[in-house]
Amino acid sequence: MSTTVMRFGRSTASVPEARAFARGVLRNACAHFLDDVLVCVSELATNAVRHGVPVGGAFLIKIEADDQRVRVECHDANRRRPRVRHPADDDQHGRGLLLVEAISSRWGVGDRPFGKYVWFELDLRPPADEADRPSRLLGTLVGGSKVEGTVELDVPGQGVVVVRTGQADVPALLRTYANRRVAAEVDALNGPSPVGRERQRRQLLGLSLHED
Repeated sequence: MSTTVMRFGRSTASVPEARAFARGVLRNACAHFLDDVLVCVSELATNAVRHGVPVGGAFLIKIEADDQRVRVECHDANRRRPRVRHPADDDQHGRGLLLVEAISSRWGVGDRPFGKYVWFELDLRPPADEADRPSRLLGTLVGGSKVEGTVELDVPGQGVVVVRTGQADVPALLRTYANRRVAAEVDALNGPSPVGRERQRRQLLGLSLHED
């Protein structure tokens, strides 16, 4: 397994720099999943800049990769552990870890002597036509983000599920379906994690009211 590390300063410019660093490291290692990795790197770097790095300090991105998985760690000097939030429909922030949870195979937080590190792992599976299959989610549309291009469905037995909408108009979807029971047709690439949690990368194909 190869390991690459880089430090970044407490600046908003460090977020795209961290993305560029990850892209350069992983461009050939996980081309099919690179966009997923970069979204998660952006979220961890943004949280570090906003909440984890003191003035004049820095955060560290550590990337490990082999042919089975990618692991990314974001180290900072704040020992306060982040938590997944479920923001209101009109909030423009607070969805970072919700996205990381939805996209990654697994994630967590570890302690350092003078801070913490937030990590995620992504299992690498070559795309196969038989793996891509449409599926149906039944739940309540509880939120969404125009910025991220996602909607959030509260699905019984699964909790809040983040679904990418592509070119769909998120505000229009929320005006029509918010807090209503819906049926979402999604394109999903599935893969089980070692701890038994199913990782799903979902793209919205269609949305309609669900009639019980």
